[in-house]
Amino acid sequence: MSESRSRETAGETGTHPSEETLELYAMRRLEEAEEARVEEHLLLCEECRERLQAADDYVRAMRTALAELEEERNRQSEGGAAGWKPRLRLPKLAWAGALAAAVAVIVLVRPPKGAEPTPVELQLTAFRSGLAETGPVAPEGRPLTLRLDAGGVETPPPYEVRVVDADGEGRLTVVAAPEQGILTVMLPEGLPAGRYWVRIFPPGGAETPLREFGFTVE
Repeated sequence: MSESRSRETAGETGTHPSEETLELYAMRRLEEAEEARVEEHLLLCEECRERLQAADDYVRAMRTALAELEEERNRQSEGGAAGWKPRLRLPKLAWAGALAAAVAVIVLVRPPKGAEPTPVELQLTAFRSGLAETGPVAPEGRPLTLRLDAGGVETPPPYEVRVVDADGEGRLTVVAAPEQGILTVMLPEGLPAGRYWVRIFPPGGAETPLREFGFTVE
């Protein structure tokens, strides 16, 4: 059996998910049984967690860039930033071809002078076991929009969402309900550099989270 073939099945000793499988997992396009096998493997394999993080970062960067492009086009249609055209940069990852089916290019958009900084969007996911991932990295002091995967949480909404730093100090607590399985949390002032955790609780001051996410600010 070839090396590439042996890497396609997750959860077996000495094997790893293929690049394509990790890409589909990052985009949440795997069948439930295959997704569970990949998650079981990721719990044990640091190398594949790092590969998955790279796939997550790439997908998130493309989504954010396209959202910024759409915002810039809306500004220009209203008379702002007249005459400025965005620059295009092609993706350079080795497996960019598969992801290009979802998004063709990364578009870097320069906001007009004096414009408010565009919020940085973080897509946060957690394993079904509730263990937090290493998580993405956000810039210090930038407004943040956190998108939390609440799909499969057995307790019905609404939920209490708490953002805490590495010392357990609370930075934000909100009560929210998901839309199509996604909880949205806004941090308009951004955060200082450090490690942060986002925890979903049932309302009423519970101490055990239903799900936990992690991210870093640098």
